[in-house]
Amino acid sequence: FEITRQDSFNSIIISENNPYHLTSRDKILSIDDFKISNDENAEFITDRKNIDDSVLIKINNSSGEQSLSVRLIKYYSLFFITSTSITALLFFIISIFVLIKKDESKASHIFHWAAVGTALIMCTTWANQNTYPEIVNYILRSLFNFAYAFPPAFFVHFAFVFPRDNEQKWRTFIKFNYVTAFLLA
Repeated sequence: FEITRQDSFNSIIISENNPYHLTSRDKILSIDDFKISNDENAEFITDRKNIDDSVLIKINNSSGEQSLSVRLIKYYSLFFITSTSITALLFFIISIFVLIKKDESKASHIFHWAAVGTALIMCTTWANQNTYPEIVNYILRSLFNFAYAFPPAFFVHFAFVFPRDNEQKWRTFIKFNYVTAFLLA
């Protein structure tokens, strides 16, 4: 199952033949005794788990509160991983090509980093938090947040320098744009 953003009640998307007899009206209350208020909470908790681990979920359904032990399964299909990887590779190749063709251009450097950042967004996730020591996990999550926040700022900056360089006219806005990306990261 997966949590959906359809409403604030943590609705569950369920296949018809699920072994837990859950319905789309059921609401997740907690995972391993951690209260779930949104889908990011659920993701954060399960990031510390591995595929095939079991978690205890508490749900609220038509018959009241119920606790279930649920085995975690792979989320990404081979098709999803392959198509995403190919698309990200294309972004990366284009970013290198643009930089090679117009190395002297400010616009090409900005576009390069916007495209590289987009490729990173496509190929990375929060990741399993059991893999590295806690400080490394913190650093990797911070880098992930920066990789997510800065490509839009690069694309906005690119729009002000290509095809004509209007950076001087919009300098304050461009700085604000990068500061906002930094704060969001």
